[in-house]
Amino acid sequence: MKKGWLLIPCMLSLAACEDQHKESKDLTAADVVADIRINRQGNAAYTTATRIIANLKSDDIDVKLTNGDRIQAIQGNSRVTLLRDRQLGDHTYSATTDIKFDPDTRIQIVMAQGIDESRDDRWYPIDLLPIELEEGKLHAESFINMPTPLAVTQPSGAVTINSSAETVTLSWEQSNNQADDMQLFYQSTCNTAPQKRSGEISISGDPGTITVPVSELLMDQGLDDSTFDNNDQASEVIFWLLMALLYQDYQTTIESENSARSEQFISQNIQANATSDNSCDINMTLVRESHGEVDPGLNGQSTLLATHSVVQKVYYRP
Repeated sequence: MKKGWLLIPCMLSLAACEDQHKESKDLTAADVVADIRINRQGNAAYTTATRIIANLKSDDIDVKLTNGDRIQAIQGNSRVTLLRDRQLGDHTYSATTDIKFDPDTRIQIVMAQGIDESRDDRWYPIDLLPIELEEGKLHAESFINMPTPLAVTQPSGAVTINSSAETVTLSWEQSNNQADDMQLFYQSTCNTAPQKRSGEISISGDPGTITVPVSELLMDQGLDDSTFDNNDQASEVIFWLLMALLYQDYQTTIESENSARSEQFISQNIQANATSDNSCDINMTLVRESHGEVDPGLNGQSTLLATHSVVQKVYYRP
């Protein structure tokens, strides 16, 4: 997957690269399709951050928050406000926080007008030049619980594999919540391939372990925008939000986890990890997810998903 593909709108269509948008002040909740993703990154004992991404559309056109409208994630006394994320697109909103949301307490996702906290392209203090705002029409409250924290128990660090006939086994602590689902994504970078290979491996239930042939991790399922029908723009947006959550800044997460979990392992395997012409670096991303309760006032295509992801590094050195 190309890093540039995380710039969601411009990669979906050429038309989206132009600043075509609707303003939230002209819309009600029923006009808006909201796709919101919350992801907790890192093994349960080494969690680094929680990232929230929201994309709003109306009639397949991006929605820009104006008139003081904002999106917030609230749990108890913790409150996180999403801001425009230009790396993901001019009208995609995100926040990264070190708050570890309690999975036993619902997170409230609020879209509403916040007069004193409006950030509508304002580069000066709000008290220097107040702006008269219209009465807010966009209001929605959705709820979600984070999934049970994901703790990978095996392997304890990065793995080196020498043959495509070998397998990689991941083990983790099972969830007691039957509503939690499991998924496994992979992304491989090989010296012999010009592009990264990616794919998804299905997991039924929450078995606590999965064994994957290395040969499968070297295959390319083509997880990109061509996976979806050209008319299925909502599915494309959902896919790109998920990929942004799982892979953006994943290298930092990998490095911090490997440092904590396997510093000794890596130091003992420097020679084994030396690259060769046919070598590949593989990221296996194990994901536990839960689905939220979307405000019924929003467009019925809206989605709310919370995930906890852990990246397992695999070095293929034939």
